[in-house]
Amino acid sequence: MGFRKNLLLVFMGLSCILLANAEAIEPSITIGKVVYQPPSAEIKYSYFYYFPESALNRQPLRILFYIPSVPCSIVWGSEKPTPTPTVPTNVAYQRIEDYVRNWEIPRLQRLVEIHGYVLLIVVVPRNCGPYPDFKMNTPSMVRWVMFPNSFDKPEYEFYKRPDLVFVKIIDNFISLLQNNGYKPNDKVFVLGFSAGGSAAHRFSVLHPSKVAAVAIGAAQVYLYPVSYWEGIPLPYPVGTYDVDRIPGTTYSFDEFKKIPHFVFIGEQDIAPENDPVNFEDICTRTEAHLINFYFGKNPVERTIKFVDYLESIGMKVTLTIYSGIGHQF
Repeated sequence: MGFRKNLLLVFMGLSCILLANAEAIEPSITIGKVVYQPPSAEIKYSYFYYFPESALNRQPLRILFYIPSVPCSIVWGSEKPTPTPTVPTNVAYQRIEDYVRNWEIPRLQRLVEIHGYVLLIVVVPRNCGPYPDFKMNTPSMVRWVMFPNSFDKPEYEFYKRPDLVFVKIIDNFISLLQNNGYKPNDKVFVLGFSAGGSAAHRFSVLHPSKVAAVAIGAAQVYLYPVSYWEGIPLPYPVGTYDVDRIPGTTYSFDEFKKIPHFVFIGEQDIAPENDPVNFEDICTRTEAHLINFYFGKNPVERTIKFVDYLESIGMKVTLTIYSGIGHQF
């Protein structure tokens, strides 16, 4: 009986050791292949990474964090239907994930191979349908998904506070690289286009300590790092008048000023159907009025004015306006 008891204790001890070791083992990093990370209890959005061999030539490693734009046609699975349906969250998210995998990643792989970045892409949810679901324009980090107590229903939680998910993904991925013996930059290079450009821009304002540099493509409306403009309060997402009401942000004007900016847009990107001020899921009427009155009547005017402002406060910024191009990456 004593022998069997001792054997059981030894077995239990070995099991504990094996479990402890299993928990301590970090997943390995795959080089030269796109890797998918599904949602988890800790991180509610999925993401992909691609580590090209060319990234090893630059130390510390540079991570390009890409925030994709999500057209409603992707969510619906077709061009705009009539009447506009609400797509189940899981169906919409799967379609967006497939879009990122099959379209966004292939066009960015060559970019990071040439320039030696590790690519990290988050899959951001969106739904397009009747009010209030259509307010869940998560890729643009609009007011409705950023502030507490706005649309507090369980089914909306998946769409809210994407910026905090971005922080978790960035921190976890940097830790994964470090635990596998790599030395990454502790800040990421952020890129986005259209709604993704807005998210890249707004993330850099709200979490400047995470951003090494930002490339903002065709965001068309901009978040100014000021509380007032000509004596008028500028609430988020036009300004920073009330960003202190958004929990978990680390906004600092001094930190933001350190971020180099590359801002780009097509010279013909002025079509009303692409202008965010014309869509209530992106801009309220009050926000649209502020933007049009103070910052320009069309996206190109606004982009030039925003870059002029950044230069006026001494920031490092490059503007490129591509001739003959509309709302295209």
